[in-house]
Amino acid sequence: MNTIRVLFTMLLVSLTTQWNFSQEEGEDSDRLLATVNGVEIHESDVIGSLVGSAGIQQEQRAKYIEHALKQAIDNELLYQAGIKEGLDKDPTYLKQLEMQKRMAVHREVESLATFYEQNVEGLRAARDRDAITDEECEDYYAQNQTRYKGRSKDRALRIIRSQLANKRYRSFYAEFFIELVKETTCSVAGQSIDSDVLLESADRSLNMSETRPSDADPFWVAVLDAAGVDMPEPTTGPPGEIDEELKGTIGKITVKIGNDEVTLGDSHQIDSLVSSVQNGRLGSELFYLFKPYIVVQKAVQEGVDKDPAFLKEKEQMSAITGAGMGGGMGFDKRLLVNLVVQNQGFYKIENYEVTAEEVEAYSTEHGHRYERLRQRPKGEERVLKMITRILKSQKAETAKDDYITILRDSGDVQIHEE
Repeated sequence: MNTIRVLFTMLLVSLTTQWNFSQEEGEDSDRLLATVNGVEIHESDVIGSLVGSAGIQQEQRAKYIEHALKQAIDNELLYQAGIKEGLDKDPTYLKQLEMQKRMAVHREVESLATFYEQNVEGLRAARDRDAITDEECEDYYAQNQTRYKGRSKDRALRIIRSQLANKRYRSFYAEFFIELVKETTCSVAGQSIDSDVLLESADRSLNMSETRPSDADPFWVAVLDAAGVDMPEPTTGPPGEIDEELKGTIGKITVKIGNDEVTLGDSHQIDSLVSSVQNGRLGSELFYLFKPYIVVQKAVQEGVDKDPAFLKEKEQMSAITGAGMGGGMGFDKRLLVNLVVQNQGFYKIENYEVTAEEVEAYSTEHGHRYERLRQRPKGEERVLKMITRILKSQKAETAKDDYITILRDSGDVQIHEE
């Protein structure tokens, strides 16, 4: 273990002193930092999310790299342990993996829609709080003083400025989106969904039209009708229980928005959609699921998906979520690592025993942090429960570290200086 610690130190010195040079010289190398039972961990796996962070101080960067490289090695060891145990074939893992894939597709659509909206000049201007005049704020305050009782006038005016800006943005956004809807085509099973249906659904959701809870969303009604699905009788089952037969039926519905087709069964929100149908609510969840797809039609039409700024943002986000803490892992590895830790019981902190002596020792050392809480009703009892939970969590983390140490010692972990 001492040898690995020494090699870590030497590697960190090498990384932190060479980082700025590689940035300036535009090197395209991806140096090998470590191998775990033959699996390589490269520089991009560890410091990918530091790209563009030249302002970070050398000491902070060194600490980040030390933590991130250790995390990358630990995660690889846990992942390999999971593969050995056959957890990559576990039904729970496969179900979670499929869900993550669905979410990844939807997140990509959402990211493009968000990027497009953020760069629409009118929307950007509508978000500007400074465009709200002092006169507008004063007039609103004069007419609604009772709403801000107990606040100073200056504080009330600041709140009002934000409220008026938000109201203006919502109004402008509704107009912007409704224009997109007018250009959007929608169909289910080859049957076209009338644009007026989408327009009514958008108006209800975005303009917060007054509707009774029993009022079914027109988009939902049109989709079910086109798919030939009859509304079932409201469920009498326990809350949260999903009708699997209905889920199979709803899951087969494919909605086409412009050029994009989405099968509801592939949506990460399928359970929520089924619950809405079986409870007879038919709210705005289906509209909001497809809302970013409507925006994306316009974004692609205008070539925003090829915009260098969007591609750069997409790459940076991928680096942030895929490197460092995740050790360059995709969500498949991340899920398997979590399953290994879960199966080992490290998340079940109630399984760890804490003695009264340990609680007392912790309270003596850190008790000053909880003085205010102790003054509240049942404060001492709440503090003791909190300390007990902290100590159990620490023991769980120690148990996890010990498990990883066994994996490390029984395997072949090498830190590479060059």
